[in-house]
Amino acid sequence: MQDYSVFETSNWKDMSYFERTEALQSLEIAMAAEQGRTPRKVHSSDLPPTTRGQYNPTDPNYIYINSYLIKSNDGNYQAVQTTLHEGRHAYQDDCVSGKVVSMHKDTEKVCSWAINMPGRGGVYNRDGVEYRYQPVEIDANDYAKEKMNSLAEQYSKDPAFKKFCGRSDAQDRYTETRARFSYGAEYKEIIKQDISNRYLAQSKLISGNEQARRSQEDSQKSTISQSHAKQQNLQSAQNANKLGSHSTSNKGIETMRSRMPNSNMNTPSTTGKDSYNKGIEAVRLKSEQRQKSGDMTQASKSPNKGIESFVNRVSEQTNQYTQGNMVSNNTGASKKGSKSNSEGQGR
Repeated sequence: MQDYSVFETSNWKDMSYFERTEALQSLEIAMAAEQGRTPRKVHSSDLPPTTRGQYNPTDPNYIYINSYLIKSNDGNYQAVQTTLHEGRHAYQDDCVSGKVVSMHKDTEKVCSWAINMPGRGGVYNRDGVEYRYQPVEIDANDYAKEKMNSLAEQYSKDPAFKKFCGRSDAQDRYTETRARFSYGAEYKEIIKQDISNRYLAQSKLISGNEQARRSQEDSQKSTISQSHAKQQNLQSAQNANKLGSHSTSNKGIETMRSRMPNSNMNTPSTTGKDSYNKGIEAVRLKSEQRQKSGDMTQASKSPNKGIESFVNRVSEQTNQYTQGNMVSNNTGASKKGSKSNSEGQGR
């Protein structure tokens, strides 16, 4: 159970800075247990003079108390109320984020906190009567004031407590007067409705921006897909052209082969040589017949010379003919080899 006597002015004055901070930490632990939430670390900080304390949903593990309240010998009750106030903001945040179930089960109030919660996408007023009478601040102020009033009997003998309560009430009356002057008797509802309207407008803007972002992403993805498809089609066309060129080349080679006549150029011809040999044999046979039938002396000399002359001419022609065939065959072989080489390059 929390010992509130440590915050009485007579005790507060005798405590060190560290002991005062630890007393506020014990108070936060007790309040967190009552609210069913995780306690935060109470941390002193050199905040602006107009800022007594702070809880930030983006830094949810800490409650910050202005160090001047802890250092001051008469800042005890304000430090207590600020710790209660900021602890309530931690509770609101836990309700909005679903970490705890609201003990009062007022879903409408929790919704009003959600659209007003800074750091959670809510619309938050930073100053003026709009700050004091926005949903999260109304609830935190009411909670802290109720707790302080419950301690009135315990601190009834401490003049500093009575002075603190009077000053706090006067400030509340002054702020309420300003709010009524600006917005009329329904100032709380008007400020609340203004926050709700701004939140809805903000949500539509965010939704529109999100849709535009998604549309842009989809467009970029579509462009990339179309680019990939074009590249694939181009690659397929290039592959088809290469395949068609290779097939045409092969067909051309086959056509050239089919059009070339069969040649036996490598095979030496013997038809002409055989004919000449037969002619020589016929001349010799005729010469022998003449020698047998006629004047052998004169006829033997003259025909023999004629035969020898004829034989020599025939031999020379035969040699020339044979050599001519060999040259032709070599030329044919050379051409055939050239053809073979050209086919190899084509492949």
